[in-house]
Amino acid sequence: MKKILRYAPELYFIGLGIFWAVENYAASGHKNYFAILVVWLMFIQIIYQNRIMGFIYGNIIGLSSLYMMGSTVCEFNSFKSVEVDAVLILVFGFGIFIPALAMSAGMIYKSLKSKEDYKENVLTITY
Repeated sequence: MKKILRYAPELYFIGLGIFWAVENYAASGHKNYFAILVVWLMFIQIIYQNRIMGFIYGNIIGLSSLYMMGSTVCEFNSFKSVEVDAVLILVFGFGIFIPALAMSAGMIYKSLKSKEDYKENVLTITY
């Protein structure tokens, strides 16, 4: 269980990326290559645990989450009166992006706490 929790940020972003890709494909029939790239990069991050890339991914995703929370508030303010749709936008927007912000902070902390990168050949077998 503790080992799974160590990869919680990456697993959360893999889940969000898969949801994003499936939702775009179901809604419009187009493949979202950016979402697929996010899933792939997080998968590679789980395998190699690169300290520098984890720090960079955490910062990019954290800034994107802050931006999307601001976008959620702007969308809420565009409603003339508080309706069910407006409240749903806030609940789902903050329900997705506040945990994403926390997970990105966890990713940054894990990267800064790490002493060294894993070796590049961690998946190879040597004789």
